[in-house]
Amino acid sequence: MLMLVARLGLRPPEVTAIELGDIDWRAGEILIRGKRQLHDRMPMSAEIGEAIVDYIKNERRGPGRARFVSVKPPFKRFKDAQILRWILRDAYDAIGISPPQAYIGTHILRHSLATDIL
Repeated sequence: MLMLVARLGLRPPEVTAIELGDIDWRAGEILIRGKRQLHDRMPMSAEIGEAIVDYIKNERRGPGRARFVSVKPPFKRFKDAQILRWILRDAYDAIGISPPQAYIGTHILRHSLATDIL
């Protein structure tokens, strides 16, 4: 989930809205449901594709259409995009570094991507 934010610059609600049928594996594209009911297709790198396949094979549970679901039963779609903030906080803790600011939000990943692009 964080890779989609960091590599494609997606907003957290766009990541949590991805469904199983939204990836066109042959074309290497992913359907993004953006703000104001806008839908766009974005190119998907091999790195992102491999990460999604790994998640589906090894971690995803449940029968729903949502691509990313909770790890605890009943394996439902996330109610809101705050889950990405918690995942990012856990990632900082796991690697043992302090975030650059007190508030840990995914915007830092989007900002880093924009800085790299510039």
